[in-house]
Amino acid sequence: MALICNKQTESPSMMSKGALKLYLDNERYIEAGSAYFAQAFAEVLGLLSDLELHNPGRAGLRLRSVSFLLEHALKEYAAAEKFGSETGLREYHEQRLREAGLDFEGIRRVLREAKNRGFRGDDDQLVETLGETFGRIGYPGLMDFYIGMVREIHDLAVTIGASEDLGENAVAWQELGWKLTTLFAQALEVGKAIAILNTLTFRLPSGAVASAASHSS
Repeated sequence: MALICNKQTESPSMMSKGALKLYLDNERYIEAGSAYFAQAFAEVLGLLSDLELHNPGRAGLRLRSVSFLLEHALKEYAAAEKFGSETGLREYHEQRLREAGLDFEGIRRVLREAKNRGFRGDDDQLVETLGETFGRIGYPGLMDFYIGMVREIHDLAVTIGASEDLGENAVAWQELGWKLTTLFAQALEVGKAIAILNTLTFRLPSGAVASAASHSS
């Protein structure tokens, strides 16, 4: 998954050293969580490969690995949320996004531009959901939405892994593989969209994001 937070092209001189340090410190948690998520997704793809090779025993090992990796991803994301809350970085970052014009229409503008550049697919419903969430709850709401999706996958993997329902049941394994890949792909798209909002917002021409609102009125 692309980095979720705070990779901007502006020079460090345009941001206070204290704020820059907070961004960089927080990024370590986000990077680690994203890495664990990506490794878990890779394990799911490996699980599908094991099923194609008629090796449910190895698929079971991968399922336990998915649970382990997502548990660590959630811990890193929780650490990032705690760090952002305790330092005020979360509020500071949301303020910067809003100052750059990232309201509901701004989100539509940025994600539409991302689609035009081939960074994301054609999912208007996701754009609407993220815009409404940001409008109602702000940036923490976006992160809670994404983390909730990751937690859902983790809980599913833990529950299925602890049961004995799969066994040698090829149909049950195949259905689990479909469900896991769907959930991972959905979470990936949300995480990627948040990463795009955090980065592309500051890379578009000055005033481009804010201008979306004026053009729509």
